[in-house]
Amino acid sequence: MKLRIGAKKADMKVFVIGGAGFVGRSVVAALISGGNEVVIGTRRPERARGLQVGCRIEKVELHRLTRPDDWLSRIQPFDVVINCAGILRERRGETFDSVYRQSPAAIAEACRTNGKRFVHITALGLRADARSGFITCKLAGERAIERVGGQVCIVRPSLLDGKGGYGSRWIRRVAQWPVHFIPADATGVLAPLDVRDLADAIAALSVCPASKLPTSVELGGEACCSMAQHLAAMRVGARPAMTSSVPAWIVRVCAHALDIFHLTPLSWGHVELMRRDNVPRASDVMALRRWIGRTPTNVRTTRAAGASLAAQLPAAGASVRTP
Repeated sequence: MKLRIGAKKADMKVFVIGGAGFVGRSVVAALISGGNEVVIGTRRPERARGLQVGCRIEKVELHRLTRPDDWLSRIQPFDVVINCAGILRERRGETFDSVYRQSPAAIAEACRTNGKRFVHITALGLRADARSGFITCKLAGERAIERVGGQVCIVRPSLLDGKGGYGSRWIRRVAQWPVHFIPADATGVLAPLDVRDLADAIAALSVCPASKLPTSVELGGEACCSMAQHLAAMRVGARPAMTSSVPAWIVRVCAHALDIFHLTPLSWGHVELMRRDNVPRASDVMALRRWIGRTPTNVRTTRAAGASLAAQLPAAGASVRTP
């Protein structure tokens, strides 16, 4: 990672909450490549072992740490705290409110008290009139962090693509289907970005001088598209897929059913997000390029990962042997 925007020496001690997840893994790698000391916080330490040699791992369960006092001593050794953690669905006491509002607000308060920098990763497209707790609690968390103040930066990325992501893996798989089923109301415009670009931007935001730190930044790739166009771009092979528009009510019923059974990344919250534009505000259209100091990856033309996946999938219509 090349530090930009008047960055200072990269020798920070950073606590990455959710450091074993899709975004967190890339953030940890970017920080280490910049010469920083990183500690990974995760609710499942066994998943983090072996991700980065030399990284200490701490067990962190956000839904149990919802007061500033829960964080004051925990974050004291660090210069920067980055929150990449999240849940797709509520489960076993992990509620959207505790994970996306209560705990981040508590971390922000503890960071302000201790004079630490807090970088909080959320998402583009959050609106108060949404009917999904996934969205409204994320937005409530942002607003609570803003009220606390201090040296804080809220990072809002658009749709992410990259190796190892639950959602991106499904999108690449669905892209290989002979028919792409598109929700009729999925009319929002996307600005897909590579998770490694996001990680480099977060790393730069983590170590830049306080005078250069924005209170919030919206990040997206520079090639915008619809969900149908994104699926087409992720498809491997010359033959295009057929496209079928699915009535909104059917998608809603399916999304709620999938939420109940915790199947696939298609949740009710993501269905609502697809209805709205998911691109950076005008002032941040070039923010990703500025923070990473290079041309962002165009995920629509990066097909190597998709080709590798397609080679492992049976061809349409082919028989599949089972042991």
